[in-house]
Order: sequence, then C-alpha cells, then structure tokens
Amino acid sequence: MSITKQRDDAPDGFFEAEAAGLRWLAAAGGARVVEVVGVAPGRIELERVAEARPTAEHARAFGAALAGTHRAGASAFGAPPEGHGGPLYIGRRRMPSSTSDSWGAFYAEARVLPFLEPALRAGNLTAEAEEVVRRACARVAEGAFDDDEPPARLHGDLWSGNVLWSDEGAVLIDPAAHGGHRETDLAMLHLFGCPHLETIVAGYESAAPLRSGWRERIPLHQLHPLAVHAAGHGPHYGEALHEAALSVLRL
Repeated sequence: MSITKQRDDAPDGFFEAEAAGLRWLAAAGGARVVEVVGVAPGRIELERVAEARPTAEHARAFGAALAGTHRAGASAFGAPPEGHGGPLYIGRRRMPSSTSDSWGAFYAEARVLPFLEPALRAGNLTAEAEEVVRRACARVAEGAFDDDEPPARLHGDLWSGNVLWSDEGAVLIDPAAHGGHRETDLAMLHLFGCPHLETIVAGYESAAPLRSGWRERIPLHQLHPLAVHAAGHGPHYGEALHEAALSVLRL
C-alpha cells in the first residue's frame, strides 16, 4: 500500500529533495524512515504507514535509533543528502545549500538569518526583535558554541508531526535533511512536544550520551525552526524567536 502526494505548484525539485532526504536517512540504518516508492516533478509516492498509539517501549527504541541516524554523519555542516544536487526545503520554504567546517557559521548564516527578512515583511518580527536575533547570530557565527562534535545526519524538521507511530515503532516522514548538530533535532522535538519525550531522550542517551548543558542550549537550536515559522506562521513565532535569542545571549 502506498500514498501519493502531489502539488501542481510545487517549486523546482521540491519532492526530489524530500525523496533524497528520506533515502539518505534510511541509508544511515538508524531510525526507521518511510519508504520512497517513486518520485517525479510535482509528486512523490510513499509507503503507507498504519498508525498506532505510541508506547514507551517504542519511544525508547526510537531515541536509540535516532542516535544511530545522527552517528552516520555528513560530509560537512549544511551538506545535502549524498548525491542530491538540487535545492533544499524546510516545509515549503527553500533553505540555503551552503556548507561550512564551522557549525556556528553555517547555522547562523544558512539556517537563521535567511528567514529574518521574510518574517519582517510578514509583520511577524519587529525591528527591535530582529536586532536581538542578529546579535545572537553574530555570537553563534563567531564560534561561541562550536565544539568537537562532527556533522550529524539530521532529519532537520523533527517536530512531532513528522514522527509517525506504528505497531512496529516510530517512522520518520517529511525531512529537511542535511548535515548539522545533533542537538538541533532534539531541540525541535522539544519545541512542539512529542509523546514520551523524556523516554525518547533516555533512549538516545543510552546509545549516545549528550554533552553537558544540552538542555540549556535548547533555545540556541530552536532559533532555526522559530525563524522559519516566524517567516510565515504568525507574530507569536516572532516573539518566541526573540525570547530564544535573548536566552542565547545569556548563555
């Protein structure tokens, strides 16, 4: 059984990017990913997932498997799925495809700053808040939070709606896959909540312990999704982005 998603107005390479991301994540051999049956301009055919109630057992297994996905790595921060030369997207918004050896420079310049101007134009971010976000990004870009973590293979849009639960456990859908910091995926799970979230984290840490202070850094790693949402989903996301940036400046 399969399902087909189709958009006559799909931008160039939209579903091709989704397919490449799903296949790259699946190749990691970690968390289960929905199977791509076929893809063509304007459409993608995917395995149908029979959804079920999430359980603590499946949540813990998902956490450990997600660590395996991250551990598969990427060639650089910002690296696209291997073999994919087209554009990248998060939701319906295009993401820069630039890469860097520095996580902070990549994250600030390619995952936060590009979405500020659209958020301003939409009226979802004030000029005062933008200035605070830019100050936080300057600190990030300077390497204040860089560490020796290698680029992780990220889902990139890991909110609870992109984690389906079946009788066999969690299944990931709709990625914005790229090379990044592993804490970013976990921060997005915390942004919108997820069933059995603390059990997921416990499973993750059983396979790949997180660095000290990771919970305090959650706002840092939420700058990206909050900036994306501020660009098109209302002023409350601009306010949340402002608060996250203030938290980063206090770190």
